Amino acid sequence: MKYDNKKCLHSNTSIITKEETYSVKGRDIKIIANVRVCDECKKELFDAELDNENLKRVYDTYRKEAGLLTSEDIKSIRNNLGISQETLDNLILANPGSTKRYERSGIQSNIFDAFLRLTKDPNAVKILANLPYSNLSGHEKEFLLNQR
Repeated sequence: MKYDNKKCLHSNTSIITKEETYSVKGRDIKIIANVRVCDECKKELFDAELDNENLKRVYDTYRKEAGLLTSEDIKSIRNNLGISQETLDNLILANPGSTKRYERSGIQSNIFDAFLRLTKDPNAVKILANLPYSNLSGHEKEFLLNQR
């Protein structure tokens, strides 16, 4: 007896792993993706959470291959400085929301990546904090200048 997919309610599902290829900035990126499937009809189903996790994995793989910091690297740098995403944006003169976007999954520009790498050096942090056109508040600047 042939199963009719049109009547399947997808009530029982599982997560499988499979290799998928994504194109990112003209580069093919292969990952092992987690995909939700119906146990009855075997159809792949959209799962926003899994899709977001897969996309993050794709972007971090791209970043590693392109020599960029990963989202976890960015979080680690910011946490080591003890500052918020907004303060990091202000410190490196980035557009508001840039750090949040790149910590989630977006791919940063080379210049953003370079400025992030600078913040690993306490002396560079002090130089950035003292720039006359800095976007830092007085409190943020004082906090960064009195570190380390």
